[in-house]
Amino acid sequence: MNEREELSFEEGLRRLEEVVDRLSSEEVSLKESFRLYEEGAKLIQFCSKLLTEFEGKVKQLSKNQGDGFTTEPFEK
Repeated sequence: MNEREELSFEEGLRRLEEVVDRLSSEEVSLKESFRLYEEGAKLIQFCSKLLTEFEGKVKQLSKNQGDGFTTEPFEK
């Protein structure tokens, strides 16, 4: 299991926020900026994958329960 698979969604998101803050800093070299950008891209992919997986699980659970639960936004 690699490091990304051991992260929780919250840990991944927290690290992504750190990366963005660091990239916003004027103290970062070009080489470090690229490394951070690459890490951030991987974190976005990781978090997005987790969200998609959980969304699918919620949809499946609601389908199995037949309770009319929906993941669609409420209409006002």
